Amino acid sequence: MEQETYPQVLRLDLKSSYGSYFSVIERFASSDDYIKYCDNQLWSGYKVIGSTPYNLKAKENESTEINSI
Repeated sequence: MEQETYPQVLRLDLKSSYGSYFSVIERFASSDDYIKYCDNQLWSGYKVIGSTPYNLKAKENESTEINSI
């Protein structure tokens, strides 16, 4: 089992109680912060349905390459 390292930036996929889907990017200092965020979203009517690590440096390089074309 792989151990998660924090702080960590995640791309979270959420679903609203009305059935719409969207994604947000959040930074978490610890796994407890992540759990608190998910709990707060549930109380607000949103459910976290997935999360993936978000690599800021890769996205910066990607945008630089696109801009240079």
